Amino acid sequence: QTGADSVFSIAIVNTEDNADYIPPKGVKGEYDPINEIQSKEQSLVLKFSNLEGGYKAAAKKTLYTNSGNSYLIYDRMKMYMYGTSLGHITDVDTDIYFFLRFGLGDDYYEITQPVFEGWDEEEGRNSIDLDLSWLTKLKLQSEENIQKYRATDVFQDSAGVRKYSFTGEDGLPTGKEIILQGSPSLSRIQYFTVGITNVADYPISGEVWIDELRLSGVKKDKGIAMRVQSKFNLADLGNTTLSYSRKDADFHILQQRLGSNSTTEDLRLNATLQLQKLLPKFLGISIPLNGSYSNTVNRPKYFPGTDVLVDSDAPPDSILTKSEVVSLSTSVSKAGKSDNKLIKYTLDALKSNFSASRTKKSNEIMAEELHESYSGRLSYALSFGRNNYFHPLKWLHFLPWLGTKMSDIQLYYTPSSINTSVNFSEKLVQKYTRSGTKTPDDYNLGLNRSFGLDYKLLNNLTMKYNQTAKSDMDNYRGYIWMAIKELDPGLVTNVTENLTTSFSPELFTWLKPSFNYSAGYRWDFDRANDMANIGVQLRFTSNISISPSTIFELVYKPPKSKGSSGSRGRQRGRSDDNSKKKEEPNKEGNSVLTFLHGMIGRIDPISFGYTENLNRTGNGILGTVPTGYKFGWLPDHGLPNAENVGTNTGNRDHKQDITFRSGLKLTKKTTLSLNFSENISTTISGSGVEQRSISRDYLAFGEKMDQGFPFVGWSMRISGLEKLPLIRKIAKTVSLEHAFSGKETRSWQIEG
Repeated sequence: QTGADSVFSIAIVNTEDNADYIPPKGVKGEYDPINEIQSKEQSLVLKFSNLEGGYKAAAKKTLYTNSGNSYLIYDRMKMYMYGTSLGHITDVDTDIYFFLRFGLGDDYYEITQPVFEGWDEEEGRNSIDLDLSWLTKLKLQSEENIQKYRATDVFQDSAGVRKYSFTGEDGLPTGKEIILQGSPSLSRIQYFTVGITNVADYPISGEVWIDELRLSGVKKDKGIAMRVQSKFNLADLGNTTLSYSRKDADFHILQQRLGSNSTTEDLRLNATLQLQKLLPKFLGISIPLNGSYSNTVNRPKYFPGTDVLVDSDAPPDSILTKSEVVSLSTSVSKAGKSDNKLIKYTLDALKSNFSASRTKKSNEIMAEELHESYSGRLSYALSFGRNNYFHPLKWLHFLPWLGTKMSDIQLYYTPSSINTSVNFSEKLVQKYTRSGTKTPDDYNLGLNRSFGLDYKLLNNLTMKYNQTAKSDMDNYRGYIWMAIKELDPGLVTNVTENLTTSFSPELFTWLKPSFNYSAGYRWDFDRANDMANIGVQLRFTSNISISPSTIFELVYKPPKSKGSSGSRGRQRGRSDDNSKKKEEPNKEGNSVLTFLHGMIGRIDPISFGYTENLNRTGNGILGTVPTGYKFGWLPDHGLPNAENVGTNTGNRDHKQDITFRSGLKLTKKTTLSLNFSENISTTISGSGVEQRSISRDYLAFGEKMDQGFPFVGWSMRISGLEKLPLIRKIAKTVSLEHAFSGKETRSWQIEG
């Protein structure tokens, strides 16, 4: 092959720019009936100059798709050729052969035939009219059963290359050949290559035109899609739904050009049975039983990755995609509540369910793929009444100040709710390949347990506790009942515990603090190293809000304004004249205290907040973790670490946040907001490296801003400025805002 432009080039010849160009008979450019314009008709010119003997020259068109284009829907491939080379291309003999190659990678079809002078329309030797169905069948035929055009044609099959050579009426070779390299397919065409070959032993110059390379005869195979469904109801005892659907490989809707090239059949059966209908109604038990069955078969029209048709009556099992699924599920629960306390606290609170499924699949890779899964759950949930409390300090009601509040304290003698559950899951996957090998079983038998307790100890003190545990029971494969008999949960691999406490005492009307504490514990077992990794998350939050005006009103509360009291007096009428006279001496109140009340009332509620977070992790822990460490009562677990963790024994991350918020109403239109926060963080790694940082609101000064002290940030807003004489003429609403915020951040690192 040669790639030199001086030897081989490509050009266009057409009816507009080339007066001497005459296309093949019957070939014209497209006609635009609206504009009454005939478009030009053109051919691609393969021009060669001094092409050496035995050399080839070619041009390649690549279709930029990963898997190539599909041309399975066409019956024939056609093309015209024109040859000219003085003394080397005649109507009798030729030294130039044309070839057309198309395929994907090293798998391709190739058509080779001699080029004679002109279009050779009388003999028809310069045209290609290829039956694509016959072409694809060549891959399945041998020298013994080949379907030939002429008995004298020659077919050769050796070393992955098939060659079909055509002969004429005289039985002599015509030079036209078809070559199949590898395993080409019309469903995967990524490139087209056109070229010429100099079969002489000396250089030749000339041109070969190619025109109207086209695919014709679109296949119109019929495709049918159908769906049938039937339903059957047996009163309120049960119901069944049966459905069947089929979609042929060639079926497609109008918006689609092609079908899916695979026939799909789907059979489904769904049934539901209400077993409780067979039991006495007074039991109040609900036992629904659900079952389903589905069978899906997918038959490709062509062998995968090829353009070879599959015998629809007897397709090989190796190319079918099958799926069969059987599933069953049920549950048992009490539909109503019993008046019998024993049943109420036992059977009424119990619920159970069970499900099983089996899936059997096969495809061109897997001869059989089996999936089995079973799962079950048993749960118990009981809620207690809201009035299960008494007043332990009711006898203190006579005490001043706190007597009433203490006598109202409610002590609950039962939890709010209790819940616990046990569920298991068993899964098995088995695979058998087409080559006959069996992959290792993928088996898992797991057990999950949970417990939850909600307890409202006092009317302002609540507690929630939750625990979950996961176990690996693979060792009990085939012996589950033995594990149940021995009450063995298997190998515990994960445990989580969470404790949340909330306390919101109402000490005074002006003081209602809130405190929240939560602890989260995680334990993960590393079976490979026979050790555990743990983590503890502790969080404490508190918030106190104080209203200065409410505190002052405990000592002095100014009287109502005259306008408001007079208005209410007129509404009440004369019947309240005596009370009015009694209140008359106090209407004015104490002017000094009233003034102080007004000034203190300008102070917004003062809010203090404190948050503390502590995260602790431990790696390679050996032994049982103390309960006090789980919930933050102990600073250290006191257990040894495995030797293979080295210095990576765990981390400790401690954060403290302090906040302050308040504000002032300087005037009706002027407000000032104040805030301050400080954040302290300490992190200690297992290797003993300690990192500390502090960030807080700060007022800095000095030439280099290297001096200062902790100070609040503020924001001031003045509204109503639109009422000023100069501003109200140009604006409807005007406000002025000013804010300040400064931060100081420091950090340290201390090597252990």
